Amino acid sequence: QDSRGFMWFRTFGGLMRFDGYDFAKYTTEDGLPSPQIHWLQETSDGTFWISTREGLVKFNPHGVRGKFDKANPANPELMFQVFQTDESWKGSDFGIITQTDETTLWADSDRGLIKIKIENGVPAFHKTEITDTTTFLFKDRRKNLWIGVKDKGLWQISPDEKTTRYGIENGLPAKSDGKTPVNIQAITEHRD
Repeated sequence: QDSRGFMWFRTFGGLMRFDGYDFAKYTTEDGLPSPQIHWLQETSDGTFWISTREGLVKFNPHGVRGKFDKANPANPELMFQVFQTDESWKGSDFGIITQTDETTLWADSDRGLIKIKIENGVPAFHKTEITDTTTFLFKDRRKNLWIGVKDKGLWQISPDEKTTRYGIENGLPAKSDGKTPVNIQAITEHRD
């Protein structure tokens, strides 16, 4: 549910919004670059960011509907403004997006963790030291970012961007080989 009370549903056919009475559907006919929506994140300023296989998408509810234009994917007049990474990330599957401060988003992918700095509504993509497949992202109350990394354990990035890795030497259980940490799929925080 977003800050305006709408319910959003990501599907393999597009994006759907429910206002309590009716559904509005957004598809590739409306400008989405891909029918497969991996994640939808509303940021603190009310902007919606959508992760797809074709890149990071900024949703402008007042924009013009129209088919995705590969020649001009980031056209700010369109309902869906598509930002693609450089060639080294091409074809990467973006997944969960989370926000840690006013101008910083993080996205998990099959090629590692991506830091996204937003300046004047435009994202800039930055590689991080986490280059393996990530399994989840979670921001805690203290604004620490927790990242599950396939076969590498659990990572924490503090608000000042200090990185700490936790593995079997810190008490995480190991797979049957006794050397590789189990893959952590989710984390939650107690209310206290």
